[in-house]
Amino acid sequence: MNKKRAWDINDPEVRLMVERMKHELADELGIRVPLDGYWGNHASKELGQIGSQLKRRVPVLLKKTTDEQKKRN
Repeated sequence: MNKKRAWDINDPEVRLMVERMKHELADELGIRVPLDGYWGNHASKELGQIGSQLKRRVPVLLKKTTDEQKKRN
């Protein structure tokens, strides 16, 4: 089952947004953000919490952004 995403992670703007959101979620969950950007030293459970929240929030955020852009045009 291959679901088509409405967003492209290779888009630099989307990637930057996801990285920012990842850091915000880590702060919310009390997970220390690695200074070097390497998340491999964290437990899978912690990273799974971040990933599941990203999966929920990114599409909603992108939909809001595209809706706002449509209203401007």
